[in-house]
Amino acid sequence: ADETYCGEGTYELYLQKPGLVTLWWDSLSAGSIIGFGNRFEQFISKDTAYYPQNISPISAGEVGILTPTQFVYADAARGLKFNASTDIIIDSISVLANTPLTFRVVLTDNEGNILLGKDLEVTEGGDAKTSLHLGFPVLAGNAYTLVCENISGGKLQIVNSGVSYPYSLDGVVSITNASNNLSSIYYYLFDWKVSTIPSFCVSNREEVQTSVLPVPTFNLGADTTICGN
Repeated sequence: ADETYCGEGTYELYLQKPGLVTLWWDSLSAGSIIGFGNRFEQFISKDTAYYPQNISPISAGEVGILTPTQFVYADAARGLKFNASTDIIIDSISVLANTPLTFRVVLTDNEGNILLGKDLEVTEGGDAKTSLHLGFPVLAGNAYTLVCENISGGKLQIVNSGVSYPYSLDGVVSITNASNNLSSIYYYLFDWKVSTIPSFCVSNREEVQTSVLPVPTFNLGADTTICGN
């Protein structure tokens, strides 16, 4: 539904009749994905139109090293480069941590622009494999990067022996290298679960118009002091 807000700020956009997955676009056709989910927050400073679209992804499988057998720990901002042969959803990734910790996963395009980000928490350490939901939509294209940054409270496992890129799911996605181009290292993000977005499982985009009204100002006049008897 169209929304009107008082003053600029961060507001939550939502659909009253959500589908399985909702993508939010900046254009009625083509354009860029600026959010995902039935609800998402956006900083809005002026009248802006958004274009939600419901999709029904189909599970395609898993890709990457599934579970490391030889590993060391790290906490630098690193990740993996990948190509998407078709439009996909990265449903989840798995990490292994030495202690409970928090970190942020960031998706960037081939020019390093941040497309999406999500803060994640690992509540169990001791090298337990933890699957974490992402739900990142990715349009077909090359040289994307998925990076773990702001790792705090512990360290994550990486593999530095026996790494052999690429790790591919035929016709869907291929993990091509480490984010820093060290082809002997596989950073952090294991066992990707991926879905595809078939064209016949996509709704038309609909416009949601947001309007930002100026914040009212009040003038109560100068302060006045009254001295009584």
